[in-house]
Amino acid sequence: MTGKAVLFVHLRQVALVLAIGLVVAVVAYAVATHTEAIRAFTYDQLRDRGKAVALARTRGFMKLESQHYMLEYEAPDAAVAPMVLRTAESFYGPVTRDLGYTPHGKVTLILYPDREELSNSFGWASTQDAMGVYYTGVIRVLSPRVWTGTDDPVRMERSFRKNGPIAHELTHYVLDYKTAGNYPRWFTEGLAQYEEHRLTGFVWIEPESTFNQNLYTLADLTDRFDRLANQALAYREAFSLVSFVSERFGPDRLNALIDDLASGTSFDRAMKQHVGLAGDDLQKAWLTWVYDHPNRWNQ
Repeated sequence: MTGKAVLFVHLRQVALVLAIGLVVAVVAYAVATHTEAIRAFTYDQLRDRGKAVALARTRGFMKLESQHYMLEYEAPDAAVAPMVLRTAESFYGPVTRDLGYTPHGKVTLILYPDREELSNSFGWASTQDAMGVYYTGVIRVLSPRVWTGTDDPVRMERSFRKNGPIAHELTHYVLDYKTAGNYPRWFTEGLAQYEEHRLTGFVWIEPESTFNQNLYTLADLTDRFDRLANQALAYREAFSLVSFVSERFGPDRLNALIDDLASGTSFDRAMKQHVGLAGDDLQKAWLTWVYDHPNRWNQ
């Protein structure tokens, strides 16, 4: 075989290897993309099914609409329903702009007249003291009559706006619909608190949430957020982590991270891409930031 023939055979082999490599890469990309599309589709379907179940349980409720919301409530809250809807509308523009996403259709709000009804809608114990919950495409809110401590309409509205759950739960809603649930639990809780603080100034601080104790690791927050014994500390760490990302690297990086989650990128990969940190490296950098700001939020 001549030198030219050997070279020709070699080039054909190289071309074949490159072609096979290209095919493998294309197939791998297609499988990965298809898998994410299936995950997102399945998640959306399950969320819609959960929303349908929730709405089936409120068929006898009264309804009130605004530009961006459908509010369902019972007779005891007829007087406060317009205020709840007005407050919700005031947060819609800021939250959707900050997260770069406008949901399709109207956001469903369900207003419950007491803690027992709110808890029963989830099967929780009636001792739960949440003022609002986002779950399966629905924002559920405890009537401000129950917890604001006033019957004065002006004071009630002021308290509901500053201390109520709308900004927090709407952030959950928008992030969930934008990313089809592609985020760790701690991140959605941290982002909701961060947006709530930005819009209302509210920060949830309890004596047991002080940072002057052993903190949960990032792995703890990621793997078992809702099962951690000290929920106040877990929530505060989540808030601090999101604050760290936004303040240390800039809100544009945080927004780009969320955009990548919406495209199906894994959380660690998106963090690495836009912040340069993930896993243990993220935890170490965050802890350094925390202890460099010892008086932040009266820790």
